[in-house]
Amino acid sequence: MLLKETLDIDKARYILVHENRFLDQGCHVKEGKMYKIERNFSNTLFHNGEAYIMDEDGKENEAVFLVCRSQLYI
Repeated sequence: MLLKETLDIDKARYILVHENRFLDQGCHVKEGKMYKIERNFSNTLFHNGEAYIMDEDGKENEAVFLVCRSQLYI
């Protein structure tokens, strides 16, 4: 599978976490791991669905996009 980098979160399908400074504060994602981006369409504020990933605890994590240094991929 060939992935292409993007800055557009609405088009992104995967996120690669480069750095996570908030592991001890509840953002349970691993550095160097790629996660599939899921979408929640129940909130009408998000036209393309609210993006989240399933973290290492099996919980929905929306914060990863804000608190981790990462790269998005299509």
